[in-house]
Amino acid sequence: MSTAQSSAASWTPPPLRPDLIVSVQQREGRQTVIVKDPLARSYFKLSSEDHQIARLLDGRHDCAQVAAAASDHGIRADAAHVEAVARALFDRGLLVASAAFQKARQNARLARQGRSGWWAGLARVMFARVPLMDPDSFLTGLEKKLRWCWSRTAFRVYGLLCLTGLAVVLTRVDELPKAFERSFNLPNLLAAWVLLVLVKVLHELGHGLTCKHYGGEVRELGLLVIVFSPFFYVNVTDSYLFPRKHQRILVAAAGIAVELVIAAAAAIAWAASRPGPAQEVLFSLMTITSVWTVLFNANPLMKFDGYYILSDWTGIANLRARSMHAAMSVLDRVFFGSSPLHVDDRKGTASWLAAFGLASMAYLLLIVAGIVALLRWFAAEAELKWAGDLLGVLLVIGMVGMPVLHYVRERGRWLGSLPGGFWSKHRARRLAIGGVLAALILWMPVPVKPVRQAVILPVQTSVIRAEVAGTLSKLQTHTGQLVKKGQVLMLLQNPSLQPAVLAAESRVEAARLVLERLLGAEAPGLLAEARAEFEAAQAALKAARSHLEKTVVRSPMDGLVVTQDLTLQTGRGFRPGEIVCELVSADRLEAHVPVEESSVDQMPLETTALVRVRGSPEKVWTSSVREEGQTEPFRELPASIAAALEKELAVITDAGGHMVPVETYFGVRVPLPGPIFPWIKPGMTGSVRFDRGTRPLGTWLWQRWLEFMDPSYRL
Repeated sequence: MSTAQSSAASWTPPPLRPDLIVSVQQREGRQTVIVKDPLARSYFKLSSEDHQIARLLDGRHDCAQVAAAASDHGIRADAAHVEAVARALFDRGLLVASAAFQKARQNARLARQGRSGWWAGLARVMFARVPLMDPDSFLTGLEKKLRWCWSRTAFRVYGLLCLTGLAVVLTRVDELPKAFERSFNLPNLLAAWVLLVLVKVLHELGHGLTCKHYGGEVRELGLLVIVFSPFFYVNVTDSYLFPRKHQRILVAAAGIAVELVIAAAAAIAWAASRPGPAQEVLFSLMTITSVWTVLFNANPLMKFDGYYILSDWTGIANLRARSMHAAMSVLDRVFFGSSPLHVDDRKGTASWLAAFGLASMAYLLLIVAGIVALLRWFAAEAELKWAGDLLGVLLVIGMVGMPVLHYVRERGRWLGSLPGGFWSKHRARRLAIGGVLAALILWMPVPVKPVRQAVILPVQTSVIRAEVAGTLSKLQTHTGQLVKKGQVLMLLQNPSLQPAVLAAESRVEAARLVLERLLGAEAPGLLAEARAEFEAAQAALKAARSHLEKTVVRSPMDGLVVTQDLTLQTGRGFRPGEIVCELVSADRLEAHVPVEESSVDQMPLETTALVRVRGSPEKVWTSSVREEGQTEPFRELPASIAAALEKELAVITDAGGHMVPVETYFGVRVPLPGPIFPWIKPGMTGSVRFDRGTRPLGTWLWQRWLEFMDPSYRL
């Protein structure tokens, strides 16, 4: 017998603590035992065989004797295995131990936390849990009053409500982009953040009450800080003891169910409400309780509710740790040809776990990038962009950089311990081939076709003003109608103009008669006066008829009537010089693309541009950008652009009520070839795709990253 075996055989481990709570369950096709420590409120998983060994520990028999007793019960175990099980239980405080030992173990744990480093401290700040109270008695009383919420009838009502909300959203799906654009501004985002915090309170109550309903304990309610945003949480780990799988799944899914019910109610209220701030708040509530739930809570790739649902449904305990273990093993084999990790799962399960782990890593990178972009956007809105950049850098280093550095350091040590060291011939050749392939892929040319938002504007505009005072009595056109030059648009009525014409005609006739009588008379002075009066009367008649003709408003050009609500102008009185109608050229339009000053140097000139409008997304117009198409910079957005692209551009409203861009903009005009009517009309919004040729894939990826992190890098 070796020294290790003799030492294991001679050790007499203490017995299991009598206050432990045990739940026997069926997981992964095997019997599994969940052990709860009621003092530390912690949980441990044991195999059925190891639990049988633990029950044989009595403090009187050494490991060899316990192994012999286990053999009598049909369990194959030697003294070393018994000692390993006993040591693991003893280190976790599950065996009877003296107070001095318990204190020493606690001090050792605190010392390990103190050596964890400042990055671990930063992680605890970014993702902190602060216990506040024991809510068990409160939830017990509340569960008794709400016990009907877990009835079959209640579940049917929840399902019907969610289906109704989904049907309402599907019937108004065309309104969702506009509603999202209206709600995506700083005040609404702040209101959505407050709503999110309140909704999460109900979310956690759903978990806690469901756990209480099925007999579990909820001994901890606390504050959870995720990236400086406060939320509440309840500890429902006691659901691990539930022997029935569906009960554990319902506890994990309760928060999601609460949010989906709220989302359905908010969707119905949103559809029934009138446009305004209240409707925008309802849309935000519907969005955060549906989209947020799907992206985060219900998504098993993050360690939230969806993850625990999947873990309970598949019966795979420690799903995240095992999947990350399998994913790391795959990465090791890809990069180094072998791995120090040993995946002992079955082949099918190992492949599934590796795929799940790799997907979780990729999703984590996406979430980190999204959080960084959102932090920088909020900081820029508050004119604290440097703070957003700093927080983003710390978050990326803490959540991505440090784990990668730890992986590289550990694998470097492992490779250094292998025969041949890190730079063995086989490994160096493998890395060289991989580097060459990566360089070729990054150098591969890809087409670059950036897309920018645009508004359709006319090249020529004509404003028609009233030349005489009058009341609009009759319309001969309507908004959106194509008219020809000289076509009658409307009639103005002025009761004083027709009598003025009749009076002028009478004056002309009287002056003519006087002039005819004096033609043969020897009175040159009277004849001159008569002729002057006749000419003055004719001029007055011409002016009166001109004023009367001006009551008929005609089109000065071929164009499109764009005056809004023209029919509502009937019966309205106009003063001379007041605008009565506006026309624009229908076949001479251009797409106006606002471009930030930081991106104007990268604007493609003399290149092909493809124009689409939202009114006719299936049609594409091909044009090009010319040198003269770039406008002068403007600090105040023209009204036509501000009204159409307010949501797409970073603008603020100054004290005078004008739309002012956050930074200086240039305009790029893209002429549209005819014929384009009736598919494109002035005021429509759309997009322009510029063809900039090709770029290496690496450059293109870096540009997309910059664009994602900061929209000012676009184009």
